[in-house]
Amino acid sequence: EAEWLEQERLAVEAAEQAELERLEQERVEQEILMVEQREKEKEEARRLAEEKARLEANRLEQENLAAEAAKKDELRRLREEQMLAERKKKEEEEARRLTEEEARFEAEWLEQERLAVEAAEQAELERLEQERVEQEILMVEQREKEKEEARRLAEEKARLEANRLEQENLAAEAAKKDELRRLREEQMLAERKKKEEEEARRLTEEEARFEAEWLEQ
Repeated sequence: EAEWLEQERLAVEAAEQAELERLEQERVEQEILMVEQREKEKEEARRLAEEKARLEANRLEQENLAAEAAKKDELRRLREEQMLAERKKKEEEEARRLTEEEARFEAEWLEQERLAVEAAEQAELERLEQERVEQEILMVEQREKEKEEARRLAEEKARLEANRLEQENLAAEAAKKDELRRLREEQMLAERKKKEEEEARRLTEEEARFEAEWLEQ
């Protein structure tokens, strides 16, 4: 009867120990799966952030190319205006020359006075036109500098964002390694505890067997 009760107790303890070990193993595996899931989520977030930064850099590059094209168009337009102004000036000079030839026979002094007035007005108009063209060129260059500065700042921001994501990724990698090391240590402790409990149970069984033999003797 004592042996049967002892065997039943040992069987119950073994079943309970096996169940505890199974539950512990399931908990460790669940924690490992959760750590891997969190790592996958962080990796996906980092990938999305890098994709966003790449798209932002592409957008800035497209804006820069568009700004370069607009600058070239603006400079070409200004050059064409300047060429038209010079052509107009030459035509007016030619017309004035012909007028001078025709009017010289009528009234040379009056023609000279009129030409002087026209020359002064023309010089003033040309000066104003030249100032306007130069002002527009300066404004175009200023806008280009502002766009270049904005693009540089955006690239700097994108670079800092990439550095921050890289740092977060390194920190996540370190945390993952620490978590896996902790889980491995817990698993090793659980296995060590299992071996110690098996040894204790074996010793208890040995003691019970000796006790039963002694009682039998």
